[in-house]
Amino acid sequence: MKLLMESWRKYLTEAETFSPGKWEFTAPGRFKAFFMAGGSGTGKSVVLEKLNLDAHGIQLVDPDEAFEKFLHEAGMELKLNFDEMPRADKIAACHFFNQSQKWARGERDQLVVERKGLVIDGTGGMYGKINKPNQDIKSLGYDTAMIFVYADWETVERRSQGRGEEGGRQLDLEKTERSYKAVMKNLERYEQNFKENFFFIDVSGDEHNDEVRGKIDEQIDAVRDRIVKFINTPPKNKMAHEWIKCSKQDVLPYNEDEEEPVQEQTEPFQQALKKGSVRKKIRVIGLGGNKTKAKPYVKNPSMKRSKSAPPGFGGS
Repeated sequence: MKLLMESWRKYLTEAETFSPGKWEFTAPGRFKAFFMAGGSGTGKSVVLEKLNLDAHGIQLVDPDEAFEKFLHEAGMELKLNFDEMPRADKIAACHFFNQSQKWARGERDQLVVERKGLVIDGTGGMYGKINKPNQDIKSLGYDTAMIFVYADWETVERRSQGRGEEGGRQLDLEKTERSYKAVMKNLERYEQNFKENFFFIDVSGDEHNDEVRGKIDEQIDAVRDRIVKFINTPPKNKMAHEWIKCSKQDVLPYNEDEEEPVQEQTEPFQQALKKGSVRKKIRVIGLGGNKTKAKPYVKNPSMKRSKSAPPGFGGS
């Protein structure tokens, strides 16, 4: 509960930075979400590092990093071979995997609550696991894009084997190939789905070769320019405009005839409740996906602050 309240206080404090004409300066990367796709061994982590999205307000929550940390702390090898592992190690590895996924979900949810920019990492092997979250996050006001990191199978196979030899976490090669084929099967669908916000990077070849590395870096530089343009473009999503508008009006309610903000409620407790009430109302009851209306619920609820008193007070 304490952590939840601290998160909300942080959220409300940042919301106060909204003011007319200052959106682009106070909230870099807000309302922008990137989905990563590409098979294991393609080099997604290296590409992300070179793109340096952190510098533009886009945060990455990496469950793999947490998973490897859990394994290391338990003294387990990063090269997992479930066919030969003792049963106790299999149970421990599954537990650590679930914990890392749970941690990542919590971190991502907090970023979304604050409408901050984020990278949603994954392989993209299952189309539904990209498409459904994409639709969900767009309903919250986000503009979305995909970074697809491609490498031919020969490159993936070599890098996967080299990763294990260097002490990194290595997956079973047969599973890696199945994952690779599943991702490639969805390539065209992702391109059609994200359209101009589909960023494709081919990292095939020997990265230790200067010529190959130079071509890859050229691609990354070109894609980075397009991505930065996408990030710096004001949100196009209608829900984002509504959220920004409510944030400004709710936190900074100005009267046109007065220089000072209108203070309808002067008690500290009233002011604390007033902050963010419209925004919270939209988040709780205004973002449902139900498009069917039936009597008596044929009218959308008001998103305005009602200021109604509880039963027994205020003359009710």
